[in-house]
Amino acid sequence: MLTGLVKNGHEDEVLLLLEQMASAGILFDAYVLSIGLRASANLNCVGSGKQIHCCLVKYGWDSHCFLGNSLMEFYGRVGELGLMRMLFDRMVERDLVSWNTMISCYACSLFDVKALMLFHEMIKRGFVCDDFTLGNVLEAVTSQGALSHGKEIHGFRFELVLNSIAT
Repeated sequence: MLTGLVKNGHEDEVLLLLEQMASAGILFDAYVLSIGLRASANLNCVGSGKQIHCCLVKYGWDSHCFLGNSLMEFYGRVGELGLMRMLFDRMVERDLVSWNTMISCYACSLFDVKALMLFHEMIKRGFVCDDFTLGNVLEAVTSQGALSHGKEIHGFRFELVLNSIAT
């Protein structure tokens, strides 16, 4: 139900329901809290997102990769890029979604150089990029007007296609 409300633009109702559930003593699971973070980000409601972050810390879930990614997306979308980066740096385990979230938020916030630097770090650490990664990096490259970086990204895309054909 909460997912449907967010998808249909009723984020305020989601936050109200979460508040009522908390008042009734209902415990949340990771998925419900991630929906709350998405609703908070869509409304640019920093306060409610930070309350959810406190719940995650209270439950000991703040280091969980899925929820860490949701938190990073929330902070990135509301413009709290410093907090987003702090969470990323503190993550014990990162997956491709973690890297994509960071690159996407930097690119959308016009921090193109940071997005490109993070992309290079991701590759250096052995992560294989996907189409989502490349789309975000291309967004950063076009904002800079950097043709050489664009050609490099095109090469990564070509390599991905060749690898998928070979396997």
